[in-house]
This record gives sequence, structure tokens and C-alpha cells, in this order.
Amino acid sequence: MGVLGCAGPVNEPAPVPAPGFFRARTRARTRARGSLQLGSAISRPEGLPRVQGACTERAVGRFLLICSGGALGTGARFLVSGWAALAVGSAFPRATLLVNVTGSFVIALVMELSLVTGAVSQDARLFLTTGLMGGYTTYSSFNHETLALAGRGAWDLALLYVALTVVGALAAGFLGLFAARAIASAGTRIDDPERDARRRAIRQVVLAAIGTRALVAACLWAGTFFPRENRGFDRIAADGHRYMFAPWRLLDALARWDSAFYLRLAGQGYVAPASGAPYDAAFFPLYPAIVRGAAWLTGLPLVAAGALVSLACFALAVRAVFLLLEEVAGPGRAGAATVALLVFPASLFLTAVYPESLFLLLSATAIRAARRGGFALAGLAAALAALTRPNGALVLVPVAIEAAAALRRRERLLPDALALALPCAAVLLHMAELRQAFGDPLAFIHVQAQWSRGLAPPWAALLAFNFDPEYYVVALGALAAIAWAVRRQPASLQAHAALAILVPLCTGTMKSLPRFAGVAFPLFLTVSDWTAGRRRRAAYLAVALALLAVYAFRFARGDAIN
Repeated sequence: MGVLGCAGPVNEPAPVPAPGFFRARTRARTRARGSLQLGSAISRPEGLPRVQGACTERAVGRFLLICSGGALGTGARFLVSGWAALAVGSAFPRATLLVNVTGSFVIALVMELSLVTGAVSQDARLFLTTGLMGGYTTYSSFNHETLALAGRGAWDLALLYVALTVVGALAAGFLGLFAARAIASAGTRIDDPERDARRRAIRQVVLAAIGTRALVAACLWAGTFFPRENRGFDRIAADGHRYMFAPWRLLDALARWDSAFYLRLAGQGYVAPASGAPYDAAFFPLYPAIVRGAAWLTGLPLVAAGALVSLACFALAVRAVFLLLEEVAGPGRAGAATVALLVFPASLFLTAVYPESLFLLLSATAIRAARRGGFALAGLAAALAALTRPNGALVLVPVAIEAAAALRRRERLLPDALALALPCAAVLLHMAELRQAFGDPLAFIHVQAQWSRGLAPPWAALLAFNFDPEYYVVALGALAAIAWAVRRQPASLQAHAALAILVPLCTGTMKSLPRFAGVAFPLFLTVSDWTAGRRRRAAYLAVALALLAVYAFRFARGDAIN
């Protein structure tokens, strides 16, 4: 059946002419040779003209349907391209890139819903894909713009444009398939207790993610009305309020403290200071590089690009953590643990202009891939984690533990296990970059003294008694959770949680410890066990959400929440 063909049941047989039909047709043609009215001499079986007429009407209807969709799609492309050109300029063909990537998402979504699940009718599929998206997407413009860039001698931009289009369209298509299957799964009712439990857990995680981010946004916005003095609020917006990086209150509130270093790195890279310590060396390059790329691609300011990158990494990180914990502990405990992480006060940093959500995504991806035997992906994710923060290379430890377990099971590791050398290579490359910029390949270690960090036993920080009480609650609670998890969690998760807490404590200070604990996701599997039961869970949620609101308010006004 063609696009404009007559629709009917899949197994419905075609109409069969009555006996003698073809002989009568031949005789009629012989008698009426040269005449234009052959139809009058042909004896058709009863009902055949009605079938052909119905098919013709259906074909014409679909033709008009596709034409109307094409007109709407072309108009939508004109509006989207015009808006994108005005918003981000036309030096690089971002407008065509945007329409092709978004169109790929819609086409994959609709095709999957139509052909696999049957949730979209054939007429609706033709209207949305062949018509609407056929007019919206444009391969010819992509081809012309690529050749135009090459003709101007901008071969680097031309190749980048091709790569972004191909990779972006494929990624959008995969997201469309995933979204269609999620929609179909949500709409399918099957009496399966395990599936119902998983749906409940996913629903809880999604609601917690949306609810906590809404709470954080509201408290951040409120905090901008009470800025602290001498905290860098040295710019004045049009409405008279003071700000640091952006005149929009909520966007500006997402960037405080370490955000200044990451935004400076995104803008200029590593540059040796004229005098004083190279503070930028303490901050690793992957997150600023992604922010810079996002700003270049979208035309947004660096602070807005940073917020966008953090939000995208947050969504992916929540999914990665849930899937990993689900494999370890089942959907119920995984959902409870992920919710416990989301309401934890330091989860504020997961959507701030900080690399916390990126590191959480990479660490969870690396460990999950290693547990599933995908050591090539695990090594790559661990290498990227090593370029995200100073202790990021330690993600290699739980990955190596999973590799050792696979070796004991006599599983084949090569050649994928060779990727486990990537984290070490990444650290060496970063050290070479620091040597070129500052003349010191270990500058990221030496500069830690500016924050009173050095090598010390872990109890030294605990016995200093110079931090707020919540730091001690987090430190002691994390240590208790690490001890509790022994023989209750896989060794790789135990190692990841222990390194996330003990390594910062061995620097002689508890600075930023709540933030470090907020991405040590195995700890929250223990928290979910401790708070099992309606009353205990309600108490934890109430206290954690209250502290999260206070943290967000204080962070926005410039208090020492970092």
C-alpha cells in the first residue's frame, strides 16, 4: 500500500474479478478499437467501481492532508528560523541546525507511536511526518549552507556543522524513540506488580525532581532581594537591584562563589595571573569547556549556558542514578534513595552553575557500565569525570573493582578493558595543560593551600570544631552510612561513597563537605533504609526540604554556602 493508497485491514484480500471478466474486456476492446469509450463495453463485477472510487477519495484526502501539513511546517520553519537568526545571529547556521534536530525528535516520536504502538493513526502520521515535518525540516538548506561555509574557506565550521547536524539528529531521534516508548508504557495497563512498583518509583522520582527544583528556584529568587554587602553585587539592573552575573534575578542567583571561576575559565581558559596564586588551577576544565561550547552554539551568555548545561546534566544524572540503584536494590529502594538525594540540602548545587550534576552523571554512568560489562564506556566516563573535578579520577577505583569481579567470573575483558587507562591519560593531559599555562603540572594540588587544604588525617578536620553544626551532622552521618553499607552494598558502591567522603576529610578541613556528600549517591541508599517507614521518611523529608530552602535562600544572597 502506498502513501496515498486505500487503507483497509492488513490481511484483507484484494477484490477478485468475476469469471469471464478478462475475456469480456478483450472482446470489448476488439469491437471498440479506436473508440475512447472503452468502459462502456467492459463488464465489471458488481461493487468494483465503488471500491476504486473510495480509494481515489482516500488518496485525494491524504494528498490534501499532506499538503496542508507541509504548508504549516514550512511556515513553522520560517518562524523558528527567523527567531533563531534574531536571537543568536546568522554567522553560523544555527537556525537550520535547530529545525533539523527538533524535527528528527518529532519524526522519531510519531513514527514509533504509530508503527510500533499504534497510538497514532496512519492519517495523523502522514500529516505529522510527511507533511508537517517534511516542510519543517530541510536537507537542501543544510546542504547549501555547508557548501557556502566551505566556499568561504571555513572548512572547520563546515565540518563542525555537518558533525553537529548528524550527531544532533541521531541523538534527538534516540530521545524521540525513548519518549515514545515511555509514553506507550505509561498508557499500557498490565497487571504486573513489578512494573507497577517501577512506575510508582519513577513517578516519585520525577515529582521529587520537579518539586525540589521549583522550591530551589523560588527560594533563590527570594534571596536576591536581600543581597549581602561586599559579596560582589557590584552591578545595577534596569529595575535597580544589584546583581553579579546577569540582570535576571533567578539566573543570577544560580551563579555564586565557585561559579565565578568556572565562568572565567569558560570565557578565557587557563591564564597565568600577573601576580598572586593561580586560583583557576584548582578548577578542572570539562565543565567550563561544555559551557563555552553551549554558549557558542546557542548564542546565550555564559551564565545562561552554564545554567542550561547544569539543568540538562541534572535530568540525565537523576535517570542514571535511579537506573544504577534499581539494578542494585530494586525499583522501590532505588526510588526512595533517589528522592532522598534530591531533597538533600546540598542538591541545590545540582542545578547551579557548578559541575556537580555533570560529575554525578559521569560517575553513575561509569559504575553502571562497569557493572554491566561495558568497560569501554566505563573507562570513557571515568576519564571525563577525571576532567571534571580534582578527585574525579577516583571514579576509576569502583570501575576497577567491577573489572576485578568480572575477571574472577572468567569473563572476557579485552579489548574493552584497555579503556580503563583513559582516566590516567586524561589526568596527564590536564597536567600538561597546567604546565603550559602556569609552569607547574601539579598546580591543581599546590593551589589547594589557598583554601587551607593539605594532607592530614581525617579526624583532624572533625576535631577542629570550626564549622557550623550541619557540617558535623553530614560528616558523621556519612561515615556511619559508609560503615552501615559494608556487606550490604556492592563493593564498587562502597568504595565510591568512602572515597567521596574520606578524601575531602584528609585535606584537614570540612569545607564543601555537604556538596561532596550530595553526589556520593550510594550514601542515600543507606539513608533510604534508615528512613524506611512512613513517619521516619516524613520526618527526613520535612527536615531536608526545610534545609534545602534555607540553603537556596542563603546561597542567592551571597552567604558562605559553597
